[in-house]
Amino acid sequence: MTEPARARRIAIRADASREIGGGHVMRCLTLARVLAERGADILFVVNPGVASLVPALALSGFRVAEVAPGAPAMIDAIRRTWTDGADVLVFDIYSMGRTGETAARAVAKLIAVIDDLADRPHDCDILFDQTFGRGPDAYGGLIPTGAVCFVGAQHALLRPAFAELRRQTLSLREAGGPVRRILISFGLLDIGGLSAVAVRALTGRGFALDLVVGSGAPSLPQLRVLADACGDLSLHVDSDHVAELMAGADLAVGAGGSTSWERCCLGLPSVLAVVADNQRAIAANLSAAGVAVLLDEPTEAAMGDAVMALAGNAAARIAMTRAAAEVCDGRGAARLAGAILAPTVTVRPATLDDAHNVWVWRNAGDALRFYRSAEATPWPAHLAWFTRALADPHRDLLMCEVGGNTVGHVRFDAVDGAPRDRWVSLCIDPEARGEGLGARCLAAGCAHAVSVGVVRIHAHIHRDNAASLAVFGRCGFLATGEREGEFGVFTLA
Repeated sequence: MTEPARARRIAIRADASREIGGGHVMRCLTLARVLAERGADILFVVNPGVASLVPALALSGFRVAEVAPGAPAMIDAIRRTWTDGADVLVFDIYSMGRTGETAARAVAKLIAVIDDLADRPHDCDILFDQTFGRGPDAYGGLIPTGAVCFVGAQHALLRPAFAELRRQTLSLREAGGPVRRILISFGLLDIGGLSAVAVRALTGRGFALDLVVGSGAPSLPQLRVLADACGDLSLHVDSDHVAELMAGADLAVGAGGSTSWERCCLGLPSVLAVVADNQRAIAANLSAAGVAVLLDEPTEAAMGDAVMALAGNAAARIAMTRAAAEVCDGRGAARLAGAILAPTVTVRPATLDDAHNVWVWRNAGDALRFYRSAEATPWPAHLAWFTRALADPHRDLLMCEVGGNTVGHVRFDAVDGAPRDRWVSLCIDPEARGEGLGARCLAAGCAHAVSVGVVRIHAHIHRDNAASLAVFGRCGFLATGEREGEFGVFTLA
C-alpha cells in the first residue's frame, strides 16, 4: 500500500514586543490557521515573552518555540521539532534579513518573507507585502531572480470572518445611515497610548464606543478606569470578535497598521493616526485614495473634530466606503497559503515530443491575439519551426513540470548584439491557467537562464494583456518605457 503523504511542515519566525506591537504575530496566526486547515503542521518561532503579549498565540494550539535573537537559535528550534527540517520557513521579522534567510536554507526547502518596508535585500522564494499603493517594482534588486513577489493590499492577511461579512456589511453602509457606533483600535498593545485620547475625545457625544485592545497593552489599567467611568464605552480585551465589531461600527478611529486592511475589507470609514514609522506610507496612501482621514497630530481636539465632521456627512462616508472596499477583499491569507503550499515547478530542456503540446497551448482560446505573431500556425509549419529551434544555439526551449506533469513552456531568444541578454516568452497549458502557475513557471525559467550565464532578460507584453502584465510584474519585470507598436518592453530588475 502507498503511504499517505505527510503534512507539509511550516515554520513561522515572527516577533512581538511593546515597541513593535503584536501585529506581526497576529497576521502570521491568520496565515497559520489557513495553512493548518489545508493540512500543514505549524511551528511558531518567536522571541521570549510573546505569549504574554499575544495571548492568542498561546491559545492557538500551535507549537511555539521561544528563542534568542539570531539565526542559530532559530535553526536549532526547527531541528528540535523536525530533525530533517521544515518544508517552508516564513519570516515576518524586521531584524533578520538576507543573511539570516540564507542561513535558514539549511533547515528549510523554501523561504517565504512577509515584508512591508522594501528597504533591505532578501534571500527568498516568495515575497509578500500587503502595503497599499506599492508594486513589485519596489523590490527590484532586493530579491533573487526566480522569486515570486505578491505585493499590494489585495494580499492582506485577514481572518476569514472579514471576507464572510464583507458583502452584507458593504450593502448596509451604502444606505448612509446615521453614525451610532464607533470602533476604537490602536493595535494590540496600544502603542503611544492613543486609545485613551480617543475615548476622551468621543465620550459624551452620543455615540456608543467599542474599544479593542490586547491584555498586554501597558495602557490597559488606565483604559479599565475609563470604561468604568464612561457609560458609553465597551472595552473588549483580546477579543475574538473584531470582525463582528467592525461590521457593526459606523466609523473607526485607529492606527495606520495592519488593522487598516480589516477596515478596508468591510468598507469602514476611518480616522487614522500614525503610531509607528512603518505606518506612515500606508496611512498617507490610504488618505490620498480617499479611504481615510489622516490626522497630522493625533490630539483629542483633532480626533473629535474629524469624527464629528464625518458623522455629519453621509455622502463622504459612502464615498469612503466605496474607496475602501476597492483596496482589499479579505482573501489574501488564502492567496499566500496557496503560494506557500503550491507544488514546486521544475524546468527541463524541450524535446521534439513537446512540440504538439506547445502548438495546442499557443493556439488555444483568445490568447493568440496577444502574441507578436497573432495568426494561428498550421501544425506542419509549427513542427518545422520547433525542430529548427531545438537545434538553434541562440534559442533555449524549456518545459515546465509539476509533479511530473508538463504544464507550460518558457522560451529564451538571444538579443542581437548582446550575447548575455535574452527575450523571454511564456505559454501555459490552458487547463492549468488560473492557479498561479504562470508566475512560478516564469520564475523557474528565469532562474535557470541566470544559472547558465544570462545577465539580462527582456519581454514584449501586449498593453491589453492584463494577465501577463501581472505575471511578469510578480516576477520582477519592470517597464522600460520603450514600445513596439502595442507591445511594451519590460526588463527583469
